[in-house]
Amino acid sequence: MVVEYPRGAALMMRVFLIKAIRQIDERYGQFGSDADLATQIRRGSKKILLIPSVRVRHDGRSSYTSFERADFLLGRAVFLGKYEGFAAGLRARIAAVLGPLFSFRFGELKYTLSGQKIDGTQS
Repeated sequence: MVVEYPRGAALMMRVFLIKAIRQIDERYGQFGSDADLATQIRRGSKKILLIPSVRVRHDGRSSYTSFERADFLLGRAVFLGKYEGFAAGLRARIAAVLGPLFSFRFGELKYTLSGQKIDGTQS
C-alpha cells in the first residue's frame, strides 16, 4: 500500500536512496526529519510503501516532556517554512510560542524560545 508519510520509528530504506538525498536537514531535532525525508523521497518520484503484515515494536512513552513538545513544535515550524514558505514557517513559530504561553506550559515555552533541539548531544 502506498502512503505519503511513514512513521520514522519503523522506517527502512535502501542505502542508495539516503546517499542520493545526501544529508538530513540539521535544523530538525528528534521530530520532523522523518517527514522531511518522506517529502524528499516523493519529490524524487519514489513511492513509500507500507507493508501491513509487518509489525514493529517501539518502546516509547505515552506522554512527552516539555523539551520534546518544544522540539516537535520547532520541527513543525522548520518543515512548514521549508515546504510551505516563509510565512507558514513564521506563523508556526509564533504559534509555537503563543500556544505554551497561553496554556501556562512555561517549561515548553522556555525550550521553544531557546530554540534548543533534541539532536543526541543532550546529557
